[in-house]
Amino acid sequence: MISWDIFFGVFAGIFIGVQTNLIIDAIKNYRIHRKMKNEFKSEIDFNIKKIESFFKNLEDYRNHINGDSPYKYFGIFKISELLDFRLVITIPFSRYRL
Repeated sequence: MISWDIFFGVFAGIFIGVQTNLIIDAIKNYRIHRKMKNEFKSEIDFNIKKIESFFKNLEDYRNHINGDSPYKYFGIFKISELLDFRLVITIPFSRYRL
C-alpha cells in the first residue's frame, strides 16, 4: 500500500508543476499579444498615412481641374496601393501575411 506522505508529495509536485507552467504560458502569451497589438497600431498608422496622401493627391488634382489646367497635373492615382493592407500576424519564430 502507498504511504500517504509519498502520495501527498507527488500530488504537491504535480500541482506546483502545473501552476508553474500556467504562469509561464500566461507571461509568454502576454508578450506575444503586446507585440501583436503594437504591430497592429503601426499598420493602422501606416494605412492612415497612405489614405491621407491619396486624398492630398486627389485634392491637388481637383485644384488643377478647377484652375483649368489639368494638363499640368502629373500625379498618379495608385488605387491598388491604397487598398494593399499588410496585416501581419505574429506567431513565435514565424510571420504570416494575410
